[in-house]
Amino acid sequence: MLRTFALASVALIALGLTACDREVRIAKKDPAEPTEFRTLERLDCPETQGDLRRLSAAADGKTCSYAAKDQAEVELRLVATSGDESAALAPIETELRALIPQPATLKAPAPDSGLHVEGDDKSHIRLPGLSIDSDGDRAQIHVGGIHIDGEHDRANISISQKRGGEFNIQADDGNATIRQTRDNERGVRRSVIFATETPTAAGFRVAGYEARGPKAGPLVVAVVRSKGKGDTDYVFKDMKSLVARNAGR
Repeated sequence: MLRTFALASVALIALGLTACDREVRIAKKDPAEPTEFRTLERLDCPETQGDLRRLSAAADGKTCSYAAKDQAEVELRLVATSGDESAALAPIETELRALIPQPATLKAPAPDSGLHVEGDDKSHIRLPGLSIDSDGDRAQIHVGGIHIDGEHDRANISISQKRGGEFNIQADDGNATIRQTRDNERGVRRSVIFATETPTAAGFRVAGYEARGPKAGPLVVAVVRSKGKGDTDYVFKDMKSLVARNAGR
């Protein structure tokens, strides 16, 4: 239980700080930010975007591809939704799941108010706004909109944001899935990252996508794949800039 509790506690602190920072940045809204996402017929595919260098662009304006250092590649796509954005994004997620191993899932908790608390290896803490239940190597922590469920080297962390949207991390000892959904009246804004410590047979370590656009579509979707061992933050920063250039912020 100690390993799980330590993992959950560190994640709680880190995510709590991140959430606070996010609220500050949201409060400082850019007055130039558009009130709704753009409806596009063709993608704007510049020759470069940060460290990304364009390799190709389809004549119909629906796709273009980019390369970056550390064996990273980004493909920009214009995806029709047909009124169902989740269904439109599902094939992309299936495509990326095939590249990166998925973290082991936790068993669903028992349908009661929490873990049982009898015995020497069990604990139960209730404070205003905080609850902690532990049972051996299993722990559940709830603080406001933050929920952590951990067992051995696996954890599921969810955050419900005050301004709407969900942030979720599923992780085990070598793999992680990070998912953020911030759909609102303006449209669709979603991102998914799959990561693994051990590269796959094809050599990939990270894959994911960033999608934005009006609910009626089409969505601007940047799909990233990377085989590199180094820092990939710059790739995600540049691909998000590429999406914002097309769909809006």
